[in-house]
Amino acid sequence: MDRNIVYPGAIPQDTDILDINRNVMIALGYLAQATLGTNTVVDGLAIGPTAPPSMSLVVGPGVITALTVIDANAYGSLPADTTDPLLKMGINTTPTTLSFTAPTTAGQSIDYLIEASFLEEDTDPVVLPYYNAANPAVPFSGPGNNGAAQNTVRIERVALAVKPGVPAASGSQTPPAADPGWIGLYVVTVPYGATSLTQSAVTTLPTAPFIPYKLPSLAPGVSNLQAFAQSGTFVVPAGVNRVRVRLWGGDDEGAGLGEG
Repeated sequence: MDRNIVYPGAIPQDTDILDINRNVMIALGYLAQATLGTNTVVDGLAIGPTAPPSMSLVVGPGVITALTVIDANAYGSLPADTTDPLLKMGINTTPTTLSFTAPTTAGQSIDYLIEASFLEEDTDPVVLPYYNAANPAVPFSGPGNNGAAQNTVRIERVALAVKPGVPAASGSQTPPAADPGWIGLYVVTVPYGATSLTQSAVTTLPTAPFIPYKLPSLAPGVSNLQAFAQSGTFVVPAGVNRVRVRLWGGDDEGAGLGEG
């Protein structure tokens, strides 16, 4: 990771701080890419009913990774960098409450899609004090004493949205597709007459890119191991694209061993 060098007595520059923030972001992005790859991945963002139950659900804290660029817009005095790719992390540290509405026609249900995307934006505008060379005891308000507020934080978050499907006869309703740039996480089914939602209303999409395993749960070199004495069925978990199978067997000539 690149690190700034400053010297005693040198006049501080705004880029001294901005470069630190950008360098740390780049280092974390490449570390995340080395472990997660470049595809969008989500972690956390567990969903559940409110307490007491209502027509809302709560999505907990979590993270989304997305491949984008270092900075699509200028970052303070630092110019935009739209050429170099970077894996970025949107982080929600607080829960998000989402609301739903039941169909108005008896016998119908509606599927809602909960979708997520990476959000980066400048926010928290503040009228900042500026140095007044003519009278240092009385700072300017805003650049050039113009009184204008300036954004003070570039946030990276998980954007969450509820996309309604079309109400239909219960059992025949279908969820909508995710919008461009968004990924589907959950489907929430709401029947006519519903006044509250429980966990049973929620289905996790099989295509949702949740991290299936954490390092402490993995045996060295083995992500999931099952043994069958005679026969059995193994369902490949979501996110797994390679499986090793070992077969031990015997016949009239003796024991045999196979691997594939």
